[in-house]
Amino acid sequence: MVETNDEIVTLKPRPNYVGADSAHLVRRVINGEVKDWVTKENPFSTPWGRAQRITIFKRGFRFVTTASHGGFMISAKLAELRLSAGAKHFGQVYGGYICFEEDSLFSIIQFEFPSVAKVMTGREISLEELAEDLGKGNFTLYCELNNIPLNSNTTYQVNVV
Repeated sequence: MVETNDEIVTLKPRPNYVGADSAHLVRRVINGEVKDWVTKENPFSTPWGRAQRITIFKRGFRFVTTASHGGFMISAKLAELRLSAGAKHFGQVYGGYICFEEDSLFSIIQFEFPSVAKVMTGREISLEELAEDLGKGNFTLYCELNNIPLNSNTTYQVNVV
């Protein structure tokens, strides 16, 4: 399980910053104290385009947003240690990361990392909610890859669309 800590880093654009065409604000919150600085460097490339905002939960574990999209990016090393076979199957490999698009695969990350789900949404996700989000075919495959038994009496199988 990835635990969040007191240091959450947020990067976001600062287009009006004097002397920089594409400056970015870097924000770190450490023990409740906010520290800001500006950088001209491209903060991060993603499968959805150039990152406009990055929140780093832990080394190798990021949530990114772009002009039109975003998602979670988990380093291959951390993914190997922490992600289930089912999660790895659905993730997209990109530049040393396994990526999970925010609209269709967010629930996998919520389910596999409850502490991150609590930070992002204020609560954990249940297996039933994961089933509803993934749909019957993808949920069945996720469960098979993770050796999660399915049977007709299980609520999460009955509620799958």
